[in-house]
Amino acid sequence: TSEALYSLGASPPLDTLYLSSNNIKVTAHAALFTPRLAPFQVLSSTLHFPSDASGCVTEKRVTHPAIFVVRRGECGFAAKVANAEFGGAEGVVVVNSDSMLFPMAGGEGGGVDGTRVPAWLVETGFKGVQGEAV
Repeated sequence: TSEALYSLGASPPLDTLYLSSNNIKVTAHAALFTPRLAPFQVLSSTLHFPSDASGCVTEKRVTHPAIFVVRRGECGFAAKVANAEFGGAEGVVVVNSDSMLFPMAGGEGGGVDGTRVPAWLVETGFKGVQGEAV
């Protein structure tokens, strides 16, 4: 399901993701194996919540710009990003299962070489447009 339009920007050292449609600011860690946005660079896309919430199954390609939001677990970070990228994602937000943040590593295989979309890990309780925790 796609949600309303969001803008997503980042600024180091920890990335801060700005979800402008409802003025939410989230602290996140960028993945070590994906490109990073330049400070204050913006991706304007809809948030997309794949039918497989873990992001471990390849998603059918979306027809609009989308930032995929998936849950941590069940497969490696690189596999989640590769699946999302194959599905047309412009970025990937992985929601952690707890409040600990760390940079995601891609050593578990799949999607490390040639990954072209940025990805971040955010704390549990990340809220979508409708206010429901992912």
